Amino acid sequence: MDISGYIDMIMRFYHNQPLIAAACGVFLLFLIYRQPRFFLGAFLLALLIASVAYIIFDAASSSTSMKGNLIKKGNVREIR
Repeated sequence: MDISGYIDMIMRFYHNQPLIAAACGVFLLFLIYRQPRFFLGAFLLALLIASVAYIIFDAASSSTSMKGNLIKKGNVREIR
């Protein structure tokens, strides 16, 4: 899934569950106000984990599609 798919998923959740989304927003604002150092650390950690996961999933999907193309061309035997 690409970035726009993730954004669409978040927007669908926001439109389907506005009370939960508002509560999450208020909680994040509370964390920023009360413990900005903790929030910044948690945000950077979550950003790092999300970017590493995105890179891994992107590499896995491109290698899977490349393998499929090679199998269609007949260059690689399919292992069953």
